[in-house]
Amino acid sequence: MAVAEGTPPLVSPSQEMASELSEFGYEQELHRSIGSYASFAAGFSFVSILTTVFQLFGFGSSFAGPFMFCTWPAVFLGQLMVALCFAELAARYPLSGAIYQWARRLGGHIVGWFAGWTMIIAQIVTVAAAAIAMQAVLPAIWSGFQVVGGDPSIATLTGATNAILLGVVVLIITTVINSVAVR
Repeated sequence: MAVAEGTPPLVSPSQEMASELSEFGYEQELHRSIGSYASFAAGFSFVSILTTVFQLFGFGSSFAGPFMFCTWPAVFLGQLMVALCFAELAARYPLSGAIYQWARRLGGHIVGWFAGWTMIIAQIVTVAAAAIAMQAVLPAIWSGFQVVGGDPSIATLTGATNAILLGVVVLIITTVINSVAVR
C-alpha cells in the first residue's frame, strides 16, 4: 500500500515523546517508574488541603460546630482539582524541577521564579505545621516521643523544643528517602 504524497509519516507515541523532550534539551532516557495513578496520589497528598482540615479540626469545630462538616465536600473538590493538575502536568512535562519548571514553561521566567519561591516558603511552613501536629499527637500516643523534657504542651519550652526535634527528624528521613530514589 503506497502512502499518499503529503501525508505525514506515522509516529509512535514513544517517538513523539522523545521529540517533545528534545525540544526541552533532554534525551529520551527517563525511566518512567511513576505512572498516572502514582502521580495523582502524590499530588493529592502533596498539597493536601484535607491534612490542614484535620490539623485544624478542633479550631473549626469550636467556632463552627457541626456545620464545619458541610465544608468538607468543597475541600475535597478543591483538592481533587489540584491533584488532577499535578497528574496532567507530570504526564505532559516529566521534567526535574517540578513546579518551578512547569510554571516557567507555561508562564515564563517570572512566573517560574515566583512559583519556585512560593514552593520553598510552602515547604518551610509545611514542615513547621507537621512538627506542631506531631508534637500535639505523638507524645499522647506514646511517651517515648517526648524526648526533651516532660511537658508535651506545645506552649512550653520543652514541648516546643521537642516539636523542633521531631521536625528535624522528619526532615532528615524525608531528605534521605528523596535523595536515594523514588522507588
